[in-house]
Amino acid sequence: MNIEYLALGKGEPYAQGSELSSSEVLNAQHLENGAISELDPVVFDKSYLGGNLSRENCIALFTDSSSYLINTNDTSPTSGNYLIDVDGVFSINKVRRLPGKKLSVDFDGSLIDVAEGDIKVIGRVVMSMVKQ
Repeated sequence: MNIEYLALGKGEPYAQGSELSSSEVLNAQHLENGAISELDPVVFDKSYLGGNLSRENCIALFTDSSSYLINTNDTSPTSGNYLIDVDGVFSINKVRRLPGKKLSVDFDGSLIDVAEGDIKVIGRVVMSMVKQ
């Protein structure tokens, strides 16, 4: 139990990161011009994460125009938006699985078919927020 919550009624009843807490501290990264840099951790309400995401398998990724939650356990693409690494350059792209261990990757409207081993999938986008 959080003493500040008990004594002053401020903060959360339970410490961040405990199973009883309503929030989760996630590692955060910034994506700009294909490069990823580390940011200070961020706090998310657990209701946004659902039951299968936690700090062990989810990162918060920020760009200048959007924010994403990335499930880093989901690295075998089927169809959806994924954080990928192509020759050390990172991006969020729509990826679709094709027969023959191939993937179709959408690069701003241009579809490119690649062998599964040509890209590294960091994780699947499970939530995105776009700045207006």
